[in-house]
Amino acid sequence: MHRSTPLNSSFRSYVAGGSRATVDKVDDIHLWQEMAGNMMHSETRDAVEHSHPYGFSSVVADAEKDAMGKIISSAECFMSYGGGNRTGISVSGNIGDRRHRMRGLEKGDVGVARGKDDDMQIHLTQNGMFHSAPQKVRLQIVPQGSGKANPPQQKPKANTAEARSAKALAYAAHGPRIEERLWAGLEPELQEKIHLELDRAARADGGGGPGGGGQSGQQGQQNKPTGQKAVADAGANSDSYVDVTQEETNMGGKRSQLKTPGDRANVDCNKDQFVYVGRPKEKGPHAFVVTTKGPAKNTKAWA
Repeated sequence: MHRSTPLNSSFRSYVAGGSRATVDKVDDIHLWQEMAGNMMHSETRDAVEHSHPYGFSSVVADAEKDAMGKIISSAECFMSYGGGNRTGISVSGNIGDRRHRMRGLEKGDVGVARGKDDDMQIHLTQNGMFHSAPQKVRLQIVPQGSGKANPPQQKPKANTAEARSAKALAYAAHGPRIEERLWAGLEPELQEKIHLELDRAARADGGGGPGGGGQSGQQGQQNKPTGQKAVADAGANSDSYVDVTQEETNMGGKRSQLKTPGDRANVDCNKDQFVYVGRPKEKGPHAFVVTTKGPAKNTKAWA
């Protein structure tokens, strides 16, 4: 029979249960985004891991603070504490920001938006899909591999007696059967520290540990996850794009066409540097358009 006093129940709820948190700021440099924020009164954490659903990534705005540094408004999340230990590993759930959330959508709608002052949205509604922005809406082709990020670099370490000795000492410092204690979930407040020390010692072993000096170390380095870079700027000089701004709408590509069904009306900006009016090039014949100053130099019409 398990007995629990009100004091014990309250303490277990505090350490094992989750909590709300205000988000001070996030760090998006790491492969796994990290956040810093405040949980209960006088409880502050940083370097808390925050996951995103596959294929989606975002960086919330920093918290707004008063002159004394007290948070006025911020993004928010729900925290979980691994192993039921408040001092152990903590993980952030989805981060939301009521300051910038799209509101008032119809049932079934989906919205993607930037900050509330940016007016940039992708809105899926019953009446269609709307891409909206005050500056520019662009669809572009970028070079293959534009988003590839460089793998993290690590200086190789020699496989020396000193390195092997350091590894042995790192294991011995925490007593026998360390691996069993680590993965059995015991001493959660030490797990992260022990894990980091073991990883550091393994890297010092150049004989085969990740980041070591041998061939297997180099292979491990190449297989490390790297994430990907944003590719918006990679298409700035692209020849294939559709670009909509307040001043004009442009469309580029090796071949650009405006057409009606069956090509009954067509404007074909062809890769041969000619413009074909009426029908696409392959459905000619076409003849040069004649102007009041003579035949056009690069425009033909269906004849």
